[in-house]
Amino acid sequence: MHHHNAMLASTLPAWRSKFVVIGLSAAFLALAGRAYWVQVVDREFYIGEGQKRYQRTLALSVTRGRIVDRNGAMLAVSLATYEVWASPKLFDSDHGNEIARLLKMPPRNPQKRMDAGRSFVLLKRQVEADAAERIAHIGRAGITLVPDTKRFYPEGESVAHIVGFTNNEDRGQEGVELAADARLTGEAGQREVIRDRLGRVVSQIGETDLPQNGETIQLTIDRRI
Repeated sequence: MHHHNAMLASTLPAWRSKFVVIGLSAAFLALAGRAYWVQVVDREFYIGEGQKRYQRTLALSVTRGRIVDRNGAMLAVSLATYEVWASPKLFDSDHGNEIARLLKMPPRNPQKRMDAGRSFVLLKRQVEADAAERIAHIGRAGITLVPDTKRFYPEGESVAHIVGFTNNEDRGQEGVELAADARLTGEAGQREVIRDRLGRVVSQIGETDLPQNGETIQLTIDRRI
């Protein structure tokens, strides 16, 4: 025969157990409501936030139009150059002086920029293709080349008052460069890509929006006169 043991009897009042059940039910309802909000009500927002982590829109560079005289001789033309960027974490400081020489900078200048505490550092704009390729080979993983252009005026100062010039952003500032800036600028293209966690392009989404290069502007002047 078993005897009733008062020590084993529950001493909790009934309302407490009901309170625990109600609390757990409320928590499950809150989770269900949150899931409904994320997956149904605010679905587009969270999809967009997720795409930002791996989907990127890359701009496709456009070439500024040429300016020529009445005979088609060049008065202004854009030459292919590069922006040289460096990643301090991957950059080999042993090659700093050699890279500075190719960039025509003071020997310690690249390293000073690396010590600025940024994850990506611009070393120099408008670096000629040959020098940029040598720098990329020396720096390897620590160097990134971004296509750029440099405006070149074959006739120099002789027609500068007519042709004008551009700034570092390749926008016209004076003369024909300014007056016909919209026609010379063209329209940049773009493409949607997916990148992996290292930033490498792994695939393309949809069709590429090809760039439209700037127009060639022909003047009535003759560079020989």
